[in-house]
Amino acid sequence: MIHLACISNDPSFELNPDLGKSINYDAFFGLVDLSKFYGVHRFVYASSSSVYGIKNDQDVTENLLLEPLTDYSKYKAMCEDVLLAKKERGFTPLILRPATVCGYSPRLRLDLTVNILTNHAVNNRKITVFGGDQKRPNVEIATIPTDDHRSYHISSEKIKRELGYQPQRSIDDAVSGLVSAFDTGLIPSAMDDTKYYNIKVMQALSLK
Repeated sequence: MIHLACISNDPSFELNPDLGKSINYDAFFGLVDLSKFYGVHRFVYASSSSVYGIKNDQDVTENLLLEPLTDYSKYKAMCEDVLLAKKERGFTPLILRPATVCGYSPRLRLDLTVNILTNHAVNNRKITVFGGDQKRPNVEIATIPTDDHRSYHISSEKIKRELGYQPQRSIDDAVSGLVSAFDTGLIPSAMDDTKYYNIKVMQALSLK
């Protein structure tokens, strides 16, 4: 089983913290128990690399202490503990802490770092960076102060070593794909259409 169901990213979670907690954390207990009851042998949980918080290490690995800074990342880390506590013979948890996705897709999100910067570069001819000193886990000018101080450079050596997985595309590929999609009209109203932004979709559905 692959668990992907959650309210993703901090702004969307903070729009309605009670709803976010109920979906991302409270419901997780029953889902894990039901999975075990129905004979699921491997439970793959998509956590988040944001659970690391701020790290000064050159490369952040799974051995480092988790220091989540927001409720969204805190509940991601707490779900990891819930899942690991349920580990037993015949039920194997696998926790992934993905980096930030990027590039063109049919269900495109323009509220993710590389996509945001590419969108603004193409359509505004200017990139606005909030903060500017942080490192972010992208497979990654005007600066504006920010309260978001998450900073970490993720190492993917473990998944390469243990599972043989290696990304096939780079940040350059993602940016090139987005620019091509903008140029060919595949992303209309990129600065205005709510469908590209999770928090705007939730607000339109009155999930607040």
